[in-house]
Amino acid sequence: MTASEALCQIRRGYQARWRDLAFFVEGGAHQWTLRVDRVPDHQPLYRGERSGVRAARVAAVEFGIFRELGPDSALIPAQLANELNWQEYW
Repeated sequence: MTASEALCQIRRGYQARWRDLAFFVEGGAHQWTLRVDRVPDHQPLYRGERSGVRAARVAAVEFGIFRELGPDSALIPAQLANELNWQEYW
């Protein structure tokens, strides 16, 4: 990567909180990176990549539901991901 290419990259992402978890979804050149941290100590719990922002949000929430409520939870990851207040950042 050249210096001019590095200057053209703009960091764009979204963050949301649910229970004691913080979800981060950040766009890259070809993938969206997701991260789930434990609040308040910001300990990283999970990291992954998905091809789109919606898929990354759902994957982050799915991990959070499984961690907090277990595999028998009736919560639907896509529905909860849609209901969260995702804050955009640059």
